[in-house]
Amino acid sequence: MINRAVKYFLENKLITVLFFLLIVGWGLATAPFNWDLGGFPRDPVAVDAIPDIGENQQIVFTEWMGRSPQDVEDQITYPLTTSLLGLPGVKSVRSNSAFGFSSIYIIFEEDIEFYWSRSRALEKLNSLPSGLLPEGVQPKLGPDATALGQVYWYTLEGRDAEGNPSGGWNPEELRTIQDYYVRYALTAVEGVAEVASVGGYIKEYQIDVDPAALKAYNVSLMEVMDAVRKSNLDVSANSIEINKVDYYIRGLGYIDELADLDKAVVKVTNNVPIRIQDVARVNVGPQPRNMSGILDKGGAEAVGGVVIARYGDNPLQVIEGVKKEIEKLSIGLPSKTLCRWHGIQTHPRTLLRPLGINLRDPGYTLRSNQLADSGNYPGDLIHGSQPPCLLVDLGTPSTSGADVFHFHAVLWSRCQHHGPFRHCHCHRYLGGFGNYSE
Repeated sequence: MINRAVKYFLENKLITVLFFLLIVGWGLATAPFNWDLGGFPRDPVAVDAIPDIGENQQIVFTEWMGRSPQDVEDQITYPLTTSLLGLPGVKSVRSNSAFGFSSIYIIFEEDIEFYWSRSRALEKLNSLPSGLLPEGVQPKLGPDATALGQVYWYTLEGRDAEGNPSGGWNPEELRTIQDYYVRYALTAVEGVAEVASVGGYIKEYQIDVDPAALKAYNVSLMEVMDAVRKSNLDVSANSIEINKVDYYIRGLGYIDELADLDKAVVKVTNNVPIRIQDVARVNVGPQPRNMSGILDKGGAEAVGGVVIARYGDNPLQVIEGVKKEIEKLSIGLPSKTLCRWHGIQTHPRTLLRPLGINLRDPGYTLRSNQLADSGNYPGDLIHGSQPPCLLVDLGTPSTSGADVFHFHAVLWSRCQHHGPFRHCHCHRYLGGFGNYSE
């Protein structure tokens, strides 16, 4: 049989060449590489750097903040596990209870289609009887991806116009940009199942309650929580007719600034309202990172995210789509004007008077006895709360009482626009911890 086939191709050279060209064209069309062949049709084979050898599973995640692992196991994990055992095609159900959350892994048979198993799991979760789980607890299904779906890591960094790293961005600002701008845009890319944020601080309103004030006003902590919950709320009502015109009635109560939350009424005693500002202090601060990840890059803290590819999609196409979207995002990312330090030039201290800086103010200078006691003149002077871009140089000591030192003010900075926040510094995940390439 083989000899006859070889003889046929040797005798029919035109058919051999055409068959060879057909095989080459088929290989070019299905090659798992990002080749630009012009108008040649392409359908690359989905190939990943790490083969997916995991089981056919779905993950159910339930969060119950502030509860111990034993409480989570008794009131969430066990009821959900027993309810999910009856799903068709289930091979086993594994669970894990930790502080504040529960993870349940539903292992299906290998011949069960992935999205069919997701629909069965969602159907079961939506039909759970009322009262099975604690009030306010809602289980949710994990993303339609596998454990090896992390195909792209990136970080957000401040860059100048030349592309060099620059400061001026704190982790809270970078995390806000990541959560409300970058993450939404990358989630819309074809083939992306989820974009998870890593690092930085989440901005939140924080209310620090004063126990002594609570006791003095006879206010409980639950009353403060209810007042805060009800303060950020719009109320709608019916319409009212005035001169044959209907006017819709609305109560606007959303919080625009911290002062609005300070004025929220907790309770009324003898016709005197007790507000949040009377029993607590409201401020803006970072969310505690007891259960969130911290991203480290080169020994410094960074803010970024990880792109998870959808099950069955081509990772190469997903990565290329994410790169193109990042190039579009780079144009609209926020920018800052920073202060760059340059050479030092000394001037008499009288030149600083038009700037409104009083060198006799206790906030900027130190008394003679403080300097003499410590013996660290430059260190003590810098320890004072001096304004930015201002350096005070110590001269020769004298014994003239008030003017213990001759001060020379040095104005050694100029403002320069550092270009926009250029782009997300992108990395391709190659497998293994800390193994990246730009």
